[in-house]
Amino acid sequence: MKNNQFMEEVSVEEIIDRYNLIVPEIQREYVWGNNEHQILKLFIEDIQNGYEQNAKNEELVDIQERISNVNSKYKSSIDDLINKLHSKEREINIGFLYSYRPDYYIFKDANEDVYLIDGQQRFTTLFLFLFYFAIKEGKRDEFIHLFRFNEEKGSIAFDYRVRTLTHQFLIDLIRNVKNEEDLLNIRYKTWFLKSYDNDPTVKAIVGNDNDKNQGLFPILHQYFHDKTKDKNYYDYIKSSVKFWHFKTEETSQGEELYITMNSRGQGLASNESIRAQLFKNLENQTDLSKKWEEWQDFFWKNRNKEDEDASADNGFNEFLRWVQIIEMTINRRMRTDKDDDEKDIINLLKWENEQELDIKYLKKPIKKIESYFETIKYLFNENIANNIKSNYNNFEEIDIDLLKKEWLHPTTVISQIDCFRLLPIINYCKRVQKENSPDPKNIFRLIRFFYTISKNKDVSRNAGTQCLYGIKMAESIDINGEVTNFLNYNSYSTILNEHTREKLKLFRDNPDNREKYEELIWRAEDIKINNGNISHLIKTAKELQDNTGKPFLEVFEKLIDIYDEIMSDPLQIMGDLLTISVFRQINDRIKIKKNWHQNDEFMNLLKNYYSYTGSLNDFLKNKRKNFLKTYSSEFELSQETDPKKQLWIYYILNRELNVDVNWHWSNSKSFGIYDKEQNNQNTLFSNLFQSYNKNWVNNADKYIKLNNSSENKISYFNSLLQWANS
Repeated sequence: MKNNQFMEEVSVEEIIDRYNLIVPEIQREYVWGNNEHQILKLFIEDIQNGYEQNAKNEELVDIQERISNVNSKYKSSIDDLINKLHSKEREINIGFLYSYRPDYYIFKDANEDVYLIDGQQRFTTLFLFLFYFAIKEGKRDEFIHLFRFNEEKGSIAFDYRVRTLTHQFLIDLIRNVKNEEDLLNIRYKTWFLKSYDNDPTVKAIVGNDNDKNQGLFPILHQYFHDKTKDKNYYDYIKSSVKFWHFKTEETSQGEELYITMNSRGQGLASNESIRAQLFKNLENQTDLSKKWEEWQDFFWKNRNKEDEDASADNGFNEFLRWVQIIEMTINRRMRTDKDDDEKDIINLLKWENEQELDIKYLKKPIKKIESYFETIKYLFNENIANNIKSNYNNFEEIDIDLLKKEWLHPTTVISQIDCFRLLPIINYCKRVQKENSPDPKNIFRLIRFFYTISKNKDVSRNAGTQCLYGIKMAESIDINGEVTNFLNYNSYSTILNEHTREKLKLFRDNPDNREKYEELIWRAEDIKINNGNISHLIKTAKELQDNTGKPFLEVFEKLIDIYDEIMSDPLQIMGDLLTISVFRQINDRIKIKKNWHQNDEFMNLLKNYYSYTGSLNDFLKNKRKNFLKTYSSEFELSQETDPKKQLWIYYILNRELNVDVNWHWSNSKSFGIYDKEQNNQNTLFSNLFQSYNKNWVNNADKYIKLNNSSENKISYFNSLLQWANS
């Protein structure tokens, strides 16, 4: 455009010094005082945090003054440090403010009128904050001067001028409220007109009789009634709370919101770019403006509060990316033998070059974005967890927090595997919300399904493509969202592998015990080492069922219980696995197998413990004793040459007889055989073992040996056999 459009970061006092800001008729009423997302309270907390940081800076100045007369060679360094700390002023940027010139504009040197097209809620809030603190801090005259209030003319530099009732209230407010008592009892003053009670903006400011805790002034008073003594919130809000002001010169261009930034060279946030294009040539811009602000409020509330510079932009931009990915996927017929069919969607999932979003997937109709937003709001509502909880007895043992709140405020975008977990769920919920209310139980079952499958390495290795298939699956599943209906699908073999189908069949074929099976399976899947795959446990349960003749559910529950018991402290049993195929010896290394928890010999040990009537500790103790009883004498025991059996003997000495053999479990549970030729008098056997992680090195701290060289080795073997026969 040829007109002078620009964007700059300004404070309240900077923008009011140059313009009269007017809220046009197109804008909705002020609502933050009773906003259901509690956006006002979040805003207040940000103001508090920012102010406290500035207060610390003021303390630094006080310290600097106190040491001003100190004659010290360190004074210069202290001054430099304090100046650096003081320079880090805590400013808050609250987002964008868009304005345009009205039709009647005539150039003049100062205080030209501009209409707000966006940011009205934010700026109205700042205006009212300043008035509140001006009254509290005795700065009413400063406020009147700042906003050029003219009581006689009934004018002010920020005004709802075209709304007669709202305008009159603001004039009456500033004219009549002169102290804190006036401020807190506005509704009961003689100047407060009965008609003000019917004005939504006024009610959002002062509250109402039905709910005295609602309304901006009552809420502010809850936070600050005893916290403003000797404080200067007024000046902080006036000068340090900033926003990006984008000014368009002509009314006809006022809602096109051009996509440029000032000399900082930053691009306008993606959601603002999309908004500019959505507004263009749109008939009902007022409705979209209301919706857009609601969406921004949601992502502002869910921003990263640990990041002082966080805004709603990252979350909002990411939300729009999700919408485009889903829309592109469901509107395209993908063929597994045609990589080009999905290449552009995969690129959008990868987000390597941070490409622009495509407006065509978001614009027709705009209600589409609204339906996606309602889905997001539903899914990330904590009430869904409470609804699910009532259906499961052992809820505390089920990981319910599977949709991560940080997905609503990513640093850039969420990963492809997280998209796999989330986007199919969004797509399904969007569909079902059109026709009926979602069933929280079935929603969670779907969430859980994609969460578990995401741990599959074949899925994570090709997460982009699998995400698209997941979206397609969610698009075609029946409206009830019954996850077992995936059994009817003949494609998507990576997602619907044999193990997944086996679990789904258990759910489908046992409707009366469905929740119990879910509790057990989800609990087993969440045991860290299983990584979502429990095929070895289902197989073992079926074998135990065949051996015992007991119902499968009874067998399966007990098996999960004892497996969970063992895996809660795997080191308790690890030494007792040394002699079986869980560990393998390769030259001078004894290494544990990668998937040792699925090893057949380990599962046999699990089946033996299943049939044992005592505790796990007694079961393992008997196992150790039976091993030692295979030796007829101390001498035979001392002549053992198998390195794995030698290690087990060391382990038993340490575990049962409390002999200090300098035993260490390394992270990889693996060992090296060090210096086989050395007959070290500190060892029981000629072998000297060392635990190691990735690389076995000469490290004396991790040698497995006896620490007392004066002991007679044969006495240890004698003690072991005596214990075994006790």
